[in-house]
Amino acid sequence: MRHFKQFILFLFLTLITAGKAAFSEGLNEGTTLETRNRYQASRGMIVPSQEIVTDLYVASFNYQYPDPENQIKAYFYNQLGKMGGNGQEGLLQIGIQGKNLVFSELPPLNLVFAVDTSSSMNDDDKIAWIKESLVNFTDKTRPGDSLALVSFNDSVNVLFQSARMDSPEKRRQFVDAVNSLNPKGGTQLESGMKAGYEQAVINNRKGAVNLVLLFSDGTDLSERLARGGAHSGDIRISLIWNNRNDLDLHVITPKGEEIFFDNLKDSTGGWLDVDRNVYGETTEPVENVFWYEGNALHGEYRVYIQNYDYHESDYGPTPFQVEIKNGDELNYYDGIIRGYGNNSNTEVSVFEYPGKGVLAQIYQQAENYRAQGIAVSTLGIGGSFDEQLMRALAQHGRGNSRTLNNREAAKEILANDREFGRIAVHAAEDLEMRVAFTEGIEILDAWGLEYQIDRNLVSFQIPAIHQADYKTLLVRYRLPPLFAGKKSASFYIRAAADTEGENFVAQSGEIALTNEPDAAASKALQRSEAMLNFADSLKEIGNIYYSTAEIADRLGRALALTRQSRLDIEDARLSLKDTYAFTPELEILSRYDEILMAGLTERGVHTEPFAPRIAEPVEVPIEEPPIPVTVTVYEEPPIPVTVTVYEEPPIPVAVTAYEEPSAVEIGPEPRRTYSRMSAPAANTTSRMMID
Repeated sequence: MRHFKQFILFLFLTLITAGKAAFSEGLNEGTTLETRNRYQASRGMIVPSQEIVTDLYVASFNYQYPDPENQIKAYFYNQLGKMGGNGQEGLLQIGIQGKNLVFSELPPLNLVFAVDTSSSMNDDDKIAWIKESLVNFTDKTRPGDSLALVSFNDSVNVLFQSARMDSPEKRRQFVDAVNSLNPKGGTQLESGMKAGYEQAVINNRKGAVNLVLLFSDGTDLSERLARGGAHSGDIRISLIWNNRNDLDLHVITPKGEEIFFDNLKDSTGGWLDVDRNVYGETTEPVENVFWYEGNALHGEYRVYIQNYDYHESDYGPTPFQVEIKNGDELNYYDGIIRGYGNNSNTEVSVFEYPGKGVLAQIYQQAENYRAQGIAVSTLGIGGSFDEQLMRALAQHGRGNSRTLNNREAAKEILANDREFGRIAVHAAEDLEMRVAFTEGIEILDAWGLEYQIDRNLVSFQIPAIHQADYKTLLVRYRLPPLFAGKKSASFYIRAAADTEGENFVAQSGEIALTNEPDAAASKALQRSEAMLNFADSLKEIGNIYYSTAEIADRLGRALALTRQSRLDIEDARLSLKDTYAFTPELEILSRYDEILMAGLTERGVHTEPFAPRIAEPVEVPIEEPPIPVTVTVYEEPPIPVTVTVYEEPPIPVAVTAYEEPSAVEIGPEPRRTYSRMSAPAANTTSRMMID
């Protein structure tokens, strides 16, 4: 068994070595969906199909829907495909945009900043990002706005009690409180949330923006889980301790199967995805067992810990902590383990998994305060927070969630009116979008948010639209062969409440399914179609990669599909005439290519490198400060002059020479001036070397 554990560790270390990749059954995870898959791929991992959430890929791109005159407005883009044997398929894109207001137009603010001040907020100087952002925001506040500041680590402190910012003295006191934020200790997130809500109640008022803004970089456990690549789902059982001993997590399932280092997976999909300290390699170890959503069996689960071996010279007891996510409920256990081997077995918990439906206390708290008109938005700092927890908190609290991964992002979230509106201010709540197609038209699928399909009717539930924020919904439908009905659909958006708490129908009308889209709509639909295909490809690649087929076969098939997807994405980029379109998606596929080729090479299978259809943009280093290039053409009307930068130094600049006088000047002071270049014809391209 010991040799087996050593093999697993070797495989994990091989995967996370920069620039190297090996085939493995292991998994890794990043923090947000848009960056998570790139994070996984960069660390040598193929993303499992269960982690590809098509809805979030649809939501990841800002289509720049026009700003509405009213609080919200829906925009419709439609495109019909070619007629086939089964009929004619179409894609309907619905963009719902919230109105963008400048800060002075916003309702009164009742804000509570609940700031994580655990010791990890010192890393990368993250606490300084938050201090700078809050201090700058103080200058924007109006006399009718209320602010409060709560800090939480091992304890909770109200550093500034909720008060109107109606005097310079109060603003100064708030800034002093912000500057006193001092990271140390652990993270009592739930207690910090509770204190934040209590402050929001003080100045809670109808018609105001009553909001707790939660800033956190995660708990010690979430940081280790992120660092180790741990996953979550219906059930997650996570173990941490603080020395080099080799503690092992054991879980016995309702079927009597045991998941541990010698049986990584059970028959229902339970998985030990992180196993640390085989060699005593860290003093901050973590182990994790999880079931993806929809996989966990109802029934009784038993959790116990064993100390497999000592790696410390002191054979004393080892304290440990266990977090169990049972559906939406979170429970925490502290314990001490003594001895080693079977004699050290320490039971942690026996629990019943009832399925979905039981809300964790922290989520129930968010629901309860939302009923009082107080929302919560979550801001994850850096890359080690519990993304699932933060997103779920915002959903239950009718807020929004964002990732702030650098100082500039932290500054912009409060300084930029549009970004602040997207995180803080509702345009409308509890929306329902209903689209009824003409009888006989078949709805094939939908994406973007939770939906229900009833024959020719699809309805989406939208908890809230924030100011300046947007939602993108997609519906794929099919007209049957020889369809003689009206090619249209009726729609309405009904909101339970606007910002004043009044019911209203925001918009209704009819959508023609025959019109050719204009240029902007066509590009939006092309991009959406490409993203749907990309997500489907990632799912299929994951299915192949983690299947039970022979290893070389699945590597080869996964590589072939990866390369086909790369070509499809490159075709979409060419069609859009956008050099930088789909850059994140191509990064994932490029890394997949490296991972799969490395796996095949290890098994003696030769593969040719991928030949891209289009060259990637090349960044050419420039001098500091940047040297402007001025192109002056004196002829009327102005004649365009093409300047092309190539990859190889020295950098040739191609200038199309026309009738004199034409000149190219470099820098504020010309280093070299070409007053004229002879050309046999007006459209002949000449070259000159700029050194």
